[in-house]
Amino acid sequence: MKNENGELRIDSNFFLKRYLSEKNNLLNKKITKLGNIAFVTDGQHGYYERDEKSKIHMLAARNCKNFFADLMDAEPLAKWVDDKNKRSSLQEKDIVLSTRGTVGFCAIVLEDVLPANINQDVARIQLLTNDIIPEFLIIYLNCKYGQDWMIKNQTGMVQQGISLDKVRRIPIPIFSDTFQSKIESLVKSAHAKLEESKSLYSQAEDLLLGELGLKDWQPKNTLHTTKKFSDFAQSGRLDAEYYQPKYDEIEKELSRFEQIKIKDFINYPVSSGSTPKAGDSQYYADCNDGIPFLRAVDIVESRIDTNDLIYIKKDVHNELLKRTQLKKGDVLFSIAGTVGRCGIFDYDFEANINQAIAILRFDETKLKHLYVVQFFNSRIGQLIIQKYARQGLQTNLNLDELSNLPIPILPEQIQKKIASLIQQSFECKAQSKQLLEDAKRMVESEIEKN
Repeated sequence: MKNENGELRIDSNFFLKRYLSEKNNLLNKKITKLGNIAFVTDGQHGYYERDEKSKIHMLAARNCKNFFADLMDAEPLAKWVDDKNKRSSLQEKDIVLSTRGTVGFCAIVLEDVLPANINQDVARIQLLTNDIIPEFLIIYLNCKYGQDWMIKNQTGMVQQGISLDKVRRIPIPIFSDTFQSKIESLVKSAHAKLEESKSLYSQAEDLLLGELGLKDWQPKNTLHTTKKFSDFAQSGRLDAEYYQPKYDEIEKELSRFEQIKIKDFINYPVSSGSTPKAGDSQYYADCNDGIPFLRAVDIVESRIDTNDLIYIKKDVHNELLKRTQLKKGDVLFSIAGTVGRCGIFDYDFEANINQAIAILRFDETKLKHLYVVQFFNSRIGQLIIQKYARQGLQTNLNLDELSNLPIPILPEQIQKKIASLIQQSFECKAQSKQLLEDAKRMVESEIEKN
């Protein structure tokens, strides 16, 4: 059967009833195609050059997840690459949209991520008219009408994708300036809450580092160090990274405080998960009848991000992976790939973890959960993790090394203050998310009005 664009489609998912219903609802509104109101392009194909000194970043699909573009793990891009690809050089109020892998991540570009460019798996959408407000467009593309249209029109076997031509064909409803302005106001309020969340998070780190006397600490510019053979024998490490002078310096600074190793305050053995064979249908499920299966990428800003979860079958969770079933309050620590991401699992739903995550389960007798999370996510905590992480094809930290990581014990009242700031940060972020959900519902309801 051919679709409205004359393409032959025989896959059953293309003809789901909800897609037909949504199509009919849109046809009852004044609509235009995205390509009629916006310039749409993708980013650099093939080779590009990193430059650690550059202030220009290359945004990938992961940077388009949560309505507002971010720089998490974005690579610094050589200026010549940006100069060569000005068509994809981002400007404020552009929309970025993932077109490969997980199709449909969509975010608005604000000043805090600029200057930036995009890779080949991301589309840049630059509005060419004032009839559509960017904040309205970002909500529409993230609501069920925008998302379902893109999912319906994606193609591919191993990896899903949506072509730029199809992105240009996305139907966009035309609503009054008054209605769009209401959506714009909600989006701006959501962003303000998100900024408040970031500020509270920064206050928590400042308080932590201030109490440690390390707020302005920088390693000395020592270019070499001398070690005895006995040092190698004692540590069992031959990699040069482990012996960098900055690690000795920070350990000396922290020696002023009482410290405790992870293995000495947990009440459950440090355990990592395992990953069933990727893509094997006997293990994996969908969101309706599966159990969330957390990966390192899901640990974001000290918490678990639930926006792009994958799922395993309930019997896999209850049998094969029973040992790593999560409990509310568990602290999760990434030990492979991007090593050292630390976050709290503070949800009531069931979940499990893959092999790149370890569980730290403990009561709060000596250390508060959120204090531990904040310490290891701080730049000082990350420095300690860097020392013990082993470099290779994939950076990793084994469970024994993780168990022996030290953490300073600050007074309980300071730990409580740090934990309170982090919790307030979480609450502001939740409020931001709720405002965006409200905006989505408003757009969907407006489309569905007779």
